[in-house]
Order: sequence, then structure tokens, then C-alpha cells
Amino acid sequence: MNNIKRLSKFSLIVLFLFQNLFAIRYSSFSLENILEIESGVEGGKVKFEPRHKNEDTFDIKLDEEQGLHSFAVFDGHGRNPITGDFCGGGVSSFLKDNFLGALSKEFKMQLEVPGRLARAYEKTIRVLNQELIKNKKLNFFVGSTATSATIFDDRICFCNVGDSRSVLVSKDGKILYSTKDQKVDVENDTSLLLCKNGLDLYRKIFVNSPSKSELCGSYQQFFEFDRKQSKLTIYFFNLCTQEWIEDKDEFDRLNGFLGSDVKLKAECGEDASIDSCFYLGRNFMAESSDSSHSYSTTMYSSFGDLIFESKGFKPLPEVFTYNLTGAEKYLILASDGFWDVVKNEEVFALIECISSQDSFEFEDLSQGLCREAENRSICIAGISDDITVIVVDLELDSTEN
Repeated sequence: MNNIKRLSKFSLIVLFLFQNLFAIRYSSFSLENILEIESGVEGGKVKFEPRHKNEDTFDIKLDEEQGLHSFAVFDGHGRNPITGDFCGGGVSSFLKDNFLGALSKEFKMQLEVPGRLARAYEKTIRVLNQELIKNKKLNFFVGSTATSATIFDDRICFCNVGDSRSVLVSKDGKILYSTKDQKVDVENDTSLLLCKNGLDLYRKIFVNSPSKSELCGSYQQFFEFDRKQSKLTIYFFNLCTQEWIEDKDEFDRLNGFLGSDVKLKAECGEDASIDSCFYLGRNFMAESSDSSHSYSTTMYSSFGDLIFESKGFKPLPEVFTYNLTGAEKYLILASDGFWDVVKNEEVFALIECISSQDSFEFEDLSQGLCREAENRSICIAGISDDITVIVVDLELDSTEN
């Protein structure tokens, strides 16, 4: 699809911001998801179109009175399992409208309190999630991440909920700090606690073997908490045959693949690989319906997702304060549509590459990063997620305009 057409069609969700702020400048861009449509090929060109409305939002607030320079990215998620509609944008839009403003107000009330910025973040998140719970307009199947960074005095306070990410990079390209993605994992204590509370904990597994296609397969690995023995019991389900795996040799074989890359390649070939992802899920009965539905998430913490709230699911902010030393260069905040295809260690080189192009303008930097991530996603899967990137340059020469 013509890029100009895409941008004009989604003018409300594609936004550039550029600002010089003392010794700081920033660039931001949000790009809607697209899907490759093979049936729409015209004149030898591949046609793309959005799958659904962009569910990413972001916000930037410069509170000169308090000296707070705050940046945040929100990635909404949620698909109504009954209607199939994507509806997570309601939560991310709510956070865009309220998160940084509430943070600034709370910070003002925490005067002279040690670690007051961290405390302000934690209270803001608790209060806003309670508002989401009370908001009758948002259904039970929506949620959002929130990754945020606030520059204050000679510090940066990071706060993260979900799997969007903030990364701090030095002048020589080293990663000085990165927030942690709050992904479901059987080794994660919070994931296990939610499993004990009654949520389903499982992993989807795809065995890939180009040279031995007969060994390829799709499976689900279920973890059930045994309260009597206080341990997890593991089950495998073959998604291709729709049968539970009861044969011990087959069970051990799959377990071996998951635990050892050597075993996988020895049996399935050197080009074999495994793709897998953990989930938390819950089955429920819909109102005015006799059929059962299920809803799942890949995160153990987020705003919203009220379908899990009775089991103890809630946003668990991870807050960290970093003391600036002068070695810092870039602060990058982005949704998982970017980080799923770009490693932390790659982002500095990408920024340098884009910056070295003729007629480069800093305001175009975030757009260049979004386009690079989009191209990678299309090459890998023929589809791209919503992608939002904010880049803050912490080392702006005072002579620049």
C-alpha cells in the first residue's frame, strides 16, 4: 500500500514530535501494523493493509516547574474471544491521557520523601489500574503495557509494566541499563504463583526441521500445580493429531528437545530449531451463551486484563533509578513490535547508520527505526505488529539549534 495513503488514512495514530530541551532532544514515531496480502498483488508489487487499528500510544511531558522530563510508550492488547475484535487501544489511550499527568501530580505531593519519584510511579500505577477496574466501558479482555523514563536532576527513573522496553545506551554503544520484559515463564515466581491461584500455565512449541520435515510438529506443554505434592505436573498435547502424549519415550523426547539443543540437532538435523512461547490463560463461559471460551496473555503483569484479576493478576511495576555519569548517549523506549526483531545490542549501530545518511534530520530518526523493524518483520513473517519508538539524545551540543 502506498505509504502516503497509509499515513493519511491513519493520521490520528501516526505522530512526529521533535523538541530541543536544554541539553536533550527527542524524536518519536508510531507505525500501524500491516499484513502482506498476496491476493492483492498488482503490477508485480506486493500489497499491504492494516490488520486493525493501531493499539500503541505514547506520551511526552516536560514539566519545567518541577524539572521532570517524562517519556512513555503504551502497547494495548486484547482481542475479544467471542467477537474476534481487537480492542486493546482503549487501555493504551487511557494511559496516554492520564499516566504522565497523574505521575507529575503525585510527584508534587511526595515532597521531601526519600525515593519520591519511585513512590510516585508505584502509586500512580496502583490508582490508574483501580480506575480501569471501575471503568465499565472497557471489557475484561483488554490491557496495556507501560514503559516509562523520567529525567530528574542527574538521574533517570525507569518504570516498566509488561513487555515494552526502555534501554539506555552509552556514547560508545554499550548497554548501560535495560528494563526487564515481564514475560510468562515457568522459572518466574509470579507466573508460578498465578498458576497456583488457578490460571492455566502452558507453552506453545513448534519444532522446525527443514531437512527432516517428518519430524516437524506443533505441541502444547501444560503445567498443572499439584497442591498435595506442592509441585508442577507436566503434560504434552500434540496439536497436529489432537491427542495427549501418553507414551513415555515420546514425552521424554520432547522434554529432551526443550532442554538440549544438542539433542534436538542430533535427532532432527543441524538446521532444526524450536520456537516456543509461554502463556497464562483462563477458560470462561460467556454471558447468554452455552459455549466455553478462552483468553490468554504472554505477560505476568500489565494494566487491565481484568479477566485474570480475581486470580491475583495486576500490574507489578519494576522501578529503577539510574544515576547519570556523562557516559550516556541515547535513551530508547519502544513497544515489543520493535524489540521483537531488534536486539538491544543492535540499536546503537542502527541509530548511527540512519544518522549518517545524507540530509538526515533528527526528527526522522524514530521513523527510520520503525521502518527498519517493519521491514524485518515482513521479511520474517509477512506481517508486522504496531511499532512505536522514542529516542532521546542525552548529549546535544549546546551550539546546535
